[in-house]
Amino acid sequence: MEMSMELSMLTNYKGVNAQPKRLSDLRILRERRLSGHLTVPIRVIFLLAVLSALTIVLAACQDEVANDLRGTAWELTSLSESGLLSDTTITLEFSDDELTGSAGCNRYGATYQISGNSFTVSDLHATEMGCPEPAGILEQEQTYLAALRSADSFQLSDHEFEILDEAGASHLLFATHGGATTTNTAVTSDQPVVIQNVPVPTAMPDPTPAPEVATATPVPLADPPSAYERYEDLAAGVSLFIPDEWIATQVVPGQSAILQSYSETKYIGGGARDPADTKCDLTIRPPEVDLASHLEQVRSDPTITILSETEIVLQSGRPGISFDLESLGRHRSFATEVNASVIVLTCYGELTLFDELARSIQSSAEH
Repeated sequence: MEMSMELSMLTNYKGVNAQPKRLSDLRILRERRLSGHLTVPIRVIFLLAVLSALTIVLAACQDEVANDLRGTAWELTSLSESGLLSDTTITLEFSDDELTGSAGCNRYGATYQISGNSFTVSDLHATEMGCPEPAGILEQEQTYLAALRSADSFQLSDHEFEILDEAGASHLLFATHGGATTTNTAVTSDQPVVIQNVPVPTAMPDPTPAPEVATATPVPLADPPSAYERYEDLAAGVSLFIPDEWIATQVVPGQSAILQSYSETKYIGGGARDPADTKCDLTIRPPEVDLASHLEQVRSDPTITILSETEIVLQSGRPGISFDLESLGRHRSFATEVNASVIVLTCYGELTLFDELARSIQSSAEH
């Protein structure tokens, strides 16, 4: 009987879409429809749900890595699997989508992007200070910035951050940097650095500079602009005149400042320099560096080509040495000694006012 019924069903119902003639056949048909048409969609929906959940988890992991970098500070311990020059420190600090730091001599900044373990850097820019010591610092700095620019991926642990190149080789290895992350920031209200308006010294003709000056006769400013401001670093007890439209940026009291003729934001993100712009680095050398040793460092630096060297006299009567140099571009540098410290003024770009600026360097007590 059962076999006869099955044969009858096969004869009358050749597919799940055939019409049933008995209640039992309706039950069988319903089961076939459930098993044949509904099971597959449920599996597909389940798999899609799993894949969607995994996608969300992976995206969250990537965001978590990015969040791990934000607000962190690192110090370079290995450059292209090599050690660093002694007495140099290279740092890297992360904000939301920007990175900044010191390349050893100059400050730099850039934007960065993270996708998985991919790490890329764009819009890299840096200041243009000329640091004569230690020997090789500028070459090390350029190697570091080039490695940062060619970053391709990274590895992150609790205390180390490693940047790899496209071939997967270690480019830059950092350790957690425990120091402050505000080096070379702008001056705050409690820092002893001021700019104030002062009268301009009476203009007098400037004699033609000679390679050597036998006497220490003060030389006043020659044809100064219509207005000057006095830039003064009270921590070092040093001042000089700058045109009143110039600004002072990246001031570190008693150590350094950048004096420039253009706005602080003009070259952020890169771009060719305007030849009419002037940027001067004012540096107060450490107490252990005297003028003779500084001059020897400049003269013996293999990365610098000295085009000319001239001894000049400041308004205050103290002597100094002016160099025309070729290193990372044509520039001029002047060095003198004030309050037992070596003061160095190095300018890039338009150098018409360089001699006037240099000759106005003096001790704060002298005005």
